[in-house]
Amino acid sequence: MPFDEGLLERLKAWRLGVAKRQSVPAFVVFTDATLMALAQAEPSDERGLLEIRGIGRSKARRYGQDVLAIIGGLDVDEVLAGARAPGDDQPSGG
Repeated sequence: MPFDEGLLERLKAWRLGVAKRQSVPAFVVFTDATLMALAQAEPSDERGLLEIRGIGRSKARRYGQDVLAIIGGLDVDEVLAGARAPGDDQPSGG
């Protein structure tokens, strides 16, 4: 099945950034097979994400917005810069 190689590389770069931030191996975020399936299917919403093997509700909630943004063409660095760890959405100090 054909896939967008550039998209696959962007997804891998995003996954690496997320894995480093979370101090986990990259495959814990998504496996290569899941990234390949994303690059093939190019889902446009959460329903589409949930059809991908390796993405359940938890991962769709945790990573779905980032993945959909990358599929939609947003730059990986912008997505990673906007990504926040759970609880980080409050400004520090107050």
